[in-house]
This record gives sequence, structure tokens and C-alpha cells, in this order.
Amino acid sequence: MIELNPSGRQRDVLALIRERGTATRAEIQAATGLSASRVSRLTGELLSSGVIVIEERLPSGEGRPQEVLALAPRRHFVIGLDVGGLVQQVAITDLRGELLQVRSSRKALDGPRSDILDFLKELVDLVLDDTGVDAAGVLGLGVGLRAIVDPVTGIVSAGPEAPSWSPSWTNFAIRDELSALFPWKAIVVDDTVRASAVAERRMGSALGIDDFVFVLADTGIGAALMINGKPYIGPGHLAGEIGHVTIDPNGPMCGCGKRGCIEAYASSSALLLRSRQETGNTAMELEDLIVAGDSGCEPHRSILEAGGGIMGRGLAILFNLLSPRQIVLGGASSASTVYREAAMQVARQQTVGKVRDSVHIVPASGHPHTGVLGACSMVLDTLF
Repeated sequence: MIELNPSGRQRDVLALIRERGTATRAEIQAATGLSASRVSRLTGELLSSGVIVIEERLPSGEGRPQEVLALAPRRHFVIGLDVGGLVQQVAITDLRGELLQVRSSRKALDGPRSDILDFLKELVDLVLDDTGVDAAGVLGLGVGLRAIVDPVTGIVSAGPEAPSWSPSWTNFAIRDELSALFPWKAIVVDDTVRASAVAERRMGSALGIDDFVFVLADTGIGAALMINGKPYIGPGHLAGEIGHVTIDPNGPMCGCGKRGCIEAYASSSALLLRSRQETGNTAMELEDLIVAGDSGCEPHRSILEAGGGIMGRGLAILFNLLSPRQIVLGGASSASTVYREAAMQVARQQTVGKVRDSVHIVPASGHPHTGVLGACSMVLDTLF
């Protein structure tokens, strides 16, 4: 079994190379403040271990190609899982975050814990078989859960925000169970919202931005607060539950047990429920609602506009409290132009003073595998 256990300074070098993609020894020296001899020794050790390789950077003008260092491609790997709801995904990437394979399976994980774990192992085995990667070459597993999960303890305290919820998920120490199931030491568990935020910073709409908020408007609503390039979890390890801010204490019942939460109005589940109730069309799906509403068909348009407006109130709270550089809005509900524009309009109206001038809301990248790629990135963040 391969293990990646760099020293503190080796970790600094690896993190720098990963962040930049490539780096010369001189660039590493300038960024870290280490001596040339120390950089040479550290990079030599990492080259010997096979974690990094030497590549060439072509000059912009005349001159010889420059020798640069990069993470080794297709030698060591990490696996990511996006778990919860009705569709489960698994992916495998190399240390550069380059995707080898991704698989999706439509399955509700509402059975006993043993069945859930067996299914997750089947997914992992499937992607290993697909790619021919030996499990010994895998350095870790990242899991993004569409649930309320403590990333420090690895315990799910409430089940996935989807029709597949079952009591099996409540107080589920899933990281410990996965550690017993797989041989890898680096097993990282977090919610899908934070995993998606990590992916948006690495490859999406917040590329290279260290301070932003990612908001997922889906079957549930949550936010990931990215500060200095890392998700902020807070002392209680559950920061970002913007969906459970109360708008009206006498409003509709939310899945959390309270009334009038933002999620009870603005989630895709809430929008769909209201649409079915008002139209009597019990076969209505979210895609149908969005197509009809964005085309101006009533009452679908009003439903999307009202839900987006409530979402905008939540975004305004984030702007007023945090004044982030930008908010990235993703999730199934945000696929609607009407919903998204209503959210942006209300957010601007309810944001105060100078903050209003800097309100910047952008749609998420829309990558179909954001959650699972973010789960892979979380492992790499831990390793480096």
C-alpha cells in the first residue's frame, strides 16, 4: 500500500506545485523563503518518491526550455463519492485532479447501513475495475454527503435532503465505517455543498478566488463559506446552514422540524410541491416547472419568482454579514432564469450601504460532476 506522508516542508512544496500547476526550483525558493540547497534537497526527495516529475516549460520568446516540477500524472490516485439523494456518483482522479473516470448510479440509499456501505464499496470497486487502477495506488477517499455531517467527527447527524432519507442515516459514523471497509488512511467526509465549493474554486466559477460563498439551491439549501481558500466550518463544525434561517415562524413546515425556513420556500422540493398543489399535475417534475416558468407560463413563473425572491433574502443576509467577493449560486433550482434573476434582484435590494455596490452573484459552473470532483479535491487538500 502506497502512503503519502510528506514532511512539513515537503508538504509546503507539494501544495505550492499543486496550486500553481508547475513551478521551478527558483519559484519555490522565492515563495517559501527556503535556501536553494534546501529546495534542491526537498525536491530531490519528492522526485525520488515519484510524487513529482520534471517537465519542460517552453519559453515565451527565444531561449532554452525551462525545467519545471509538476505533480506526477497517472501514478497515484484518489477516489471521490457524492452520496445522497437519488443519484450516487463515484470518480477517480490523479494527483493533478485530472479525471480518469466517473460513474453514476440512480439508487435511493434508504436501506440499512450495511446495504449502504455494501453499495458504496461496489461503486468504488467498479471505478477501479473500469480504470484498471490497483487499490494499492490509491492514496485516499473523499466523500461528499447531501446531509448534515460533521467533517471533524465524520458523523452524519441527519439524513440526505431527499425522498430517500431513512433513519439509517441519523447519527451514522460513516467515516469510521468506511475506514474499516477500505485500506486507505486518508478518508475525508464532508457535505456536498462544501465539496462543491472546493471544486468551484479549483475548476469552476470561483477559479482562483479565495473568499467567496457557494450556495446550493437544490432539494436542500446550504452554503459553504470559503475563507482564505478553505471551507469555514465554525466551532460547531456545521457552518453554512443558510437554508434553515427562519423567514416566517408561521410558514410551511421544513424538514428540519421548524416552520418557515428559507428551504421550505426556495428549495427545488418546495417549488415542485407548490406547483403540484396549484396545478393539480402530480406528475410535474422540476425540469417541466422550469421550462414552463421560464417561458412565462403561469402559475409556474410566479412560483419560481417567489422561490427565487426568498432565496435572494438569504443571499442578502450572507452579503450583509460577510461581504464576500462573490456568491456562486448553484443547484437544480438555479437552473431557472426566472428563479436566478429574482434571487439576484432581491439580494441587491436588501443588501445595505457600500456592500450593495459590490454584490456579485454568478451562476455555478454547471459541471455535472462538481460534487464528486470536489470530494476528490478534499482528499488532495488533506494529503498536501
